[in-house]
Amino acid sequence: MYKTKLIKPPRMGDDKIAYPNGSTKDIISTVLYGDKKAAYYTAEFAKTLEAPNMKQTCRNIWAFVKTQIPYVLDENGKQWIKSPGRLWKEKAGDCKSFSVFTASCLRNLGITYGYRFASYRPDPTPTHVYVFVPLANGTEIILDSVWDGPFNTQKEFTYKQDHLTLRHYSLPSGEVRRGLAGIGAINNYTRSPIL
Repeated sequence: MYKTKLIKPPRMGDDKIAYPNGSTKDIISTVLYGDKKAAYYTAEFAKTLEAPNMKQTCRNIWAFVKTQIPYVLDENGKQWIKSPGRLWKEKAGDCKSFSVFTASCLRNLGITYGYRFASYRPDPTPTHVYVFVPLANGTEIILDSVWDGPFNTQKEFTYKQDHLTLRHYSLPSGEVRRGLAGIGAINNYTRSPIL
């Protein structure tokens, strides 16, 4: 059913330690850095998930990640942030890699999105990340393929940090322009992210 041969494999030299003793801030910045490089891997594949409307397209992306890539928590003391190519090749990843894969598909389809870094405890330090699509009416489409709930739902968080990525503006000529929507403040996490 899925045309996964269209997902490009990891490139030589893509695996590197960005921060040997990383913090939450380092992990968040590595996810956002990886976001800029990730679209390469899913450029053709993302088109196969496109539906007649945005909500169904988002559901298709969410369902692919949720059902086709097993969730595997990173080993203790390590934080891996995998490219979409690496994630698909290894068929295992956690919320960081799931989010980068999801976002790469949205980016390739011209859909504005953001990363939500969430905490579920009294401590505001994020312990989870997922992707959301902000809508013009102030609502969102939630794409959390780790959460056990249904599509377009999220676990209730105590704190969140939203990081919107590039917005896509369509001009009357049909040309697409991109501009920075916003990057917020960051806190602490754990260790060694890899893209």
